[in-house]
Amino acid sequence: MADIVTSVQHIHLSHDACMETLVVEGPGSAITDLANRLRALGGVRQVKVVVVED
Repeated sequence: MADIVTSVQHIHLSHDACMETLVVEGPGSAITDLANRLRALGGVRQVKVVVVED
């Protein structure tokens, strides 16, 4: 799973909330699997996948 992650950014939104931004590159099935695994984690409020094509 870590092999598709190319960059991670951690931002503090408030005392109790942070936002992680992951840039990934790879097969759509691997990205979907990662998004679903993140959604299943406790404390995760939202997972949004945005596709950027070059």
